[in-house]
Order: sequence, then structure tokens, then C-alpha cells
Amino acid sequence: MEIQRESIFFTGVRAFFRVCLGTFGLAVALFVLLILYGMFAGSQAVVENTRIHIEPDANGNRVALASTTPVVLRINIDGAIGTIGTNAKNIKRQLDDSQGFSLKKGRVKAIFLHINTPGGDATQSDDIYRYLMAYKQEYKVPVYAFVDGLCASGGMYAACGADKIFSSPTSVIGSVGVLMGPNFNFYDVMEKYGIKEKTITRGKDKVVLSSYQQWKPDETASLDPLITYLYDRFVSIVSKSRPLISESELKNEYGARIFDAPKAQSLGYIDVADSSYEQALSELTKAAKIDGAYQVIHLVPDRPIFQEFIHKPSSILKQMFQGEPSFEYRMQ
Repeated sequence: MEIQRESIFFTGVRAFFRVCLGTFGLAVALFVLLILYGMFAGSQAVVENTRIHIEPDANGNRVALASTTPVVLRINIDGAIGTIGTNAKNIKRQLDDSQGFSLKKGRVKAIFLHINTPGGDATQSDDIYRYLMAYKQEYKVPVYAFVDGLCASGGMYAACGADKIFSSPTSVIGSVGVLMGPNFNFYDVMEKYGIKEKTITRGKDKVVLSSYQQWKPDETASLDPLITYLYDRFVSIVSKSRPLISESELKNEYGARIFDAPKAQSLGYIDVADSSYEQALSELTKAAKIDGAYQVIHLVPDRPIFQEFIHKPSSILKQMFQGEPSFEYRMQ
């Protein structure tokens, strides 16, 4: 009998790939545990500090200036509204910090919204809009917005807090509408395999759009008025802040459609379509009556590195795991 010996080279290669696969599996397991932890534990880390970022001015300068220099506070509405990066709590924190916590009170002369978002949570969008309106009323500063990519639905809602809206020529604007869901139903599959579910409730319509029970013909009857209320509020705010657009046009003509920047300007969604960051910022400093040097500052609340994953898990994944209906109303 002949015994074949494996070379040291091939033994080493095999061991190397085993280590790599084991490390990869451990990383995947850790990631899944973080997602599930955020999904079922609802953990939220505490924000302790705020960092000051110096952003480019209209001439591209990012040099730190004296602590008495007038400030344009830049607020980024970037990504889905309601996520850790763009949520009402953090934006409120930035507005608060601009008046005495991170900056000297009265130093902020204008607010500059930098927008690139598909929309998101309805309540968060409304909160951002209200915080901006309250800040304007209290401190009497102009608020301009620059759309750099996408300003849809909840982004349009938040942008209504601006006095003027500028946009890059290739940006997309619009989508004035509200949705709830998606919601999934596994009742037929459960019936097929003999899987039973029992939920004990009190109160009419306590269980609506359950993934595990057969939906009734009038399942959403109690939810329709709520969707209508949120939609009517959204339409009212857009028509009031964008006077060229009437409520009737929004509901009967434009709907939840999105438009290219030139079309959005012609309809009244924005003020200037073929613009740039520098142009919008320059116009804002004029409106704020800033003469001479100024500083563009972005205030960033610190957060733990993994908080992005555990702060707000996907509502779709959560619904599929827990069988809960998605009652997150989105401007999207």
C-alpha cells in the first residue's frame, strides 16, 4: 500500500483558507447579532459631544477664523430621514448647539440646508420642518436650501422650512405623498403547513394588517383617515411655503410625481434650478447681510461606531421577523 504525503505548501494553503473562512463567518455572525440586537432590544446610545466641522465657503475656503466671525450653519439632510445620520433629534441638537453650546450665541447669521434625500419617516420630516420654522422665528435668520441630487417627499417637506430652494441642474425634486408599508401576509402559507397563531387582544382594530391573520376586506378602514390627515397636512405645508403651487394642483395634477430641476422650477417646487453650492451660499450671505469674512460650520453629534446598525433597524426586516404590521408612515 502506497501512502501519498501532502506537500507542506498545500497543507499551508488549506489552513490559510480555513482561517479566512472562519474569520469571515465570525464577522457575518457579529453583524447579524448587532442588527438583531437593535431590532429586538431597541437600544439607543447616548450622544455626549458635538464636533465642529469647517465646511467650504462660496470661495472654497475652509480655514478656521476667529471665534467672533459670523457663521453660516450648514445642516445636512442626507440619506433617509429618520436614520441616525438624518433625524429630527440630531438636527434639533445642531440648532440648539448653534446658540451657546458649541458656538457663541448670536454668531449664527443664516442656516444652509444641504439636501440629498429620498424622504423617510413622516413624523421626523414634520419635526425637522417645525424646528426650522421655530428657529427662524426666534433668531430672525434666513434659511436657504441647496438640493444636490434628490429632494423627494420628506425631503420636500423639510425643505419647506427654507426661504429659498436652489438646486443643481441634474437634481430630482417632488414626490408629495404618503405611504404606509409594505406589509406582508403569511396566512395562506401557514394554513398550507398547519401553522397556527393566537394573539390575545382587547379593543376594536387592535390587530390590523397582522402578517399571521387573514386580512378582512375593510382591513385598512381605520387607517385610511390617518393617511389622509398626514397627506393633507403635507400638501397644505407645501402649498403655503411654495406659493406658485396650489393644493388643487398638488392633489389633482402633480400628485407624488418627481421632476427634473428645470421642470420643478417652472412648477414652483424650487426657486433656482441651474445653480451650485457656491451660488446658493453666496446668495444666502447676501440675504443675511454678511459683509466680509464668514465661516460655514457643520455641527456633528458624536455617536458610537456601531450605532448606525442598531439605532433603527429596517422596518421590513423587523416586520418579517416579528410579524408586526408596519405602522411607520413615510413621506416617500
